[in-house]
Amino acid sequence: MEKFDFFPGYTPTTSERSRLIRFWKPLNKIFPDINSKKVISNEIIISSYYASKYHQHELRKNLEIFENANLFLDSGGFQLINEEKFNPNIETAENILDYQIKMNCNIGAILDYPVDIETITLPEKIRRMKINLELIKAIAKRYPEERKNKMLLYGVIHGWDISSIKNFTVKLKTISQLDGFAYGTPKPKSFSEMSTKKYLLKLSQNIWQIKSEITNKPLHVFGISNFPAVFILAYLGIESFDSYSFLHAAKYREYFLPWGMRSTISRGQNKKKLNYLSCSCPICEYAENVDKMKKDGMKEGALVALHNLIVQKNIVNIIKSAFEENWINELIKDAMKIYPEITEAILWINKRKGI
Repeated sequence: MEKFDFFPGYTPTTSERSRLIRFWKPLNKIFPDINSKKVISNEIIISSYYASKYHQHELRKNLEIFENANLFLDSGGFQLINEEKFNPNIETAENILDYQIKMNCNIGAILDYPVDIETITLPEKIRRMKINLELIKAIAKRYPEERKNKMLLYGVIHGWDISSIKNFTVKLKTISQLDGFAYGTPKPKSFSEMSTKKYLLKLSQNIWQIKSEITNKPLHVFGISNFPAVFILAYLGIESFDSYSFLHAAKYREYFLPWGMRSTISRGQNKKKLNYLSCSCPICEYAENVDKMKKDGMKEGALVALHNLIVQKNIVNIIKSAFEENWINELIKDAMKIYPEITEAILWINKRKGI
């Protein structure tokens, strides 16, 4: 795995909208009238819950995912918890593991039971933590016998504060069969809270604690929805993260500007309304103007989503270059000017790094 990989999220329904957002395919295969063979991303993350719902067999073939694409199948625990009959037992976890193996994914996350939810009591959180540990131990113990396709197996770290996160991480790092770990971002009270300096500091502290314990195995962070957090993850040395924000933003015709700030091209009122496209990516060159993208319709929404994804990938590529050429500290300083809300978190990390 390359340093700081980004896995865009995909929901594999059978709808026309989903077909138009297969970002691992050349653009001219998705839109025949686009004169570009650009492949936006060869990394994909899909929930096993959604994937198995629509594609019981041959997921890669059905979605035309090439063998060289890096496919991450999340367990789907976050989606399953909303099911009335959700039963997070070993049998359910084994079924998900079997599905991940049969679908020939590159990384599979073991079924997990979300804990960081304000509506549940402390005893319930503790109960779920025990279940999570039991599931990971059972699946990790079984997995080596089935490891014919060399799928990496990740255990999901849980906790509701730094102490519980540390205790769980310490227990997980002793399970030698795990190839890596994943961590879900703290559940915010609202979408806007995820970009506040208080939330970003909490995220930094939690991840620092995890990284301090698992020094020799990769950590993936689930559910990053804002650009400020991306720079923090990079500075913390995270190996990979995923995001659906490019897709969710497109639903409301939010258009990502070059450094990730959001504008709108919708007909509604917004202080950051965009009248002219600010990008020359293949999508924007094809659309030519804002009017074509802001219309209602699956194709128009797909165009905005793919443009947004290109912006996200570009930023990740800048970060990866900064790592490789050793100017990441300069990049983080520039990021603090663009996103001052990350300053407190970066200064906290610097103290831990002795800077």
